[in-house]
Formats: sequence, C-alpha cells, structure tokens
Amino acid sequence: MKQILVLGIVGLIFSLGTMFSLATLYKDELSPNKHDSQKKVYNFQATSKPTFDSIKTNELDKLLTQIEEERTRLFKKSDYLDNAERRINMEKKDLVKLQNSIRAQQKEFDVKAKEFESKRIAIAQSQTKNLKELAATYANMAPETAVSIFQQMEDDLAVKILTLMKPEEIGPIFEQMAAGPAEMTKRVARLSNSLRLIVPAN
Repeated sequence: MKQILVLGIVGLIFSLGTMFSLATLYKDELSPNKHDSQKKVYNFQATSKPTFDSIKTNELDKLLTQIEEERTRLFKKSDYLDNAERRINMEKKDLVKLQNSIRAQQKEFDVKAKEFESKRIAIAQSQTKNLKELAATYANMAPETAVSIFQQMEDDLAVKILTLMKPEEIGPIFEQMAAGPAEMTKRVARLSNSLRLIVPAN
C-alpha cells in the first residue's frame, strides 16, 4: 500500500520536471533577441506580457497544488487500505478462534458420545442379563404362578422375557393363560404375534 503512494509522488515529480522543461522553452521564446532594438524591448515591457518568473511561479504553484492534492488523495487511499487490511486481519483472527472453538466442542462432544455409548452398552448388557435370569426363573415356575406374574406386566416387557425362553417353556404358560377369560386369550394372541415378528439375535 505504501508503494502506491511512493509511485504516485514519483509520477507527479516526473510531471513537474516535464512542465519545468516546457517553461524553460517558453522562456527562450519570450526573451528578447540580441539583434532587436531597444524599442522592441520597451514594447515588450509596455504590453505587460507575463515574465518568465511569473510564468514559472504560476506553473509551479499549480503543479505544487496538484502534487499536494494527489499526495492527500494517496494518503487517504493508503489509510483506507490499511484500515481494510486491519479489519481483514481481525476477521481472520476471529475466524481462527471460532474454528478452534468448534474443534474443541467437537472433541468434547465425541468424548461424551463415547461415554454415553459405553453406558448404553453396559445398561443393555445388564438388562439382558437380568431378563435372562427372569426368563430362567419363570421357566422353573408352575404355569399358574408364571401367568399370575405375566398378568401384571406390560406386553413389551413380557415379550422381552418370553423371547429368552424356549418354546417348550412358553407353551404351558400360554395354555394356562388361554384357559382363562376371553381377554387373556386375546393377550396370548398379541404376545404370540409379537414373538413372531422378532428377529432372532445371531
């Protein structure tokens, strides 16, 4: 950005040199010839034509004004570009902070997800173990006793336990349930249908 300012000032100085050369040429044209009479010199002064000094001063003033205006413009542009660069750098820093924060949150989430999955597996294994123990217990009960317990269970839990029992263990329990009221017979049908839809675990 500072290079833009330097190049601009160099260009203006080059323009100043060019205009100064033109003024020098103009001086030669305005200067009286050695063979001219004194009258011609007198007429030159009497017509109040601009002298070289006045021409040089006016042109230099204009050129210096242009240089100053251009310098001011370039400084403003340089300040604008500097401010824009600072804003971009700040935004880059903010973006880096945000990315780091997201990475940290992602790592924390991954750790918690692994912990949750480990707990879920442990709970599932514990539940499976408990259900197997219950299934073995009900299988050793008299059918009438097992039916009285199943009557107090929700269908979902009853199906989970029955899934872990052998067909020859489930048969007497269903037979005892079907011998009861019609409502129990309907429940036997629901439980049997649920057991049919369950995919056996490998």
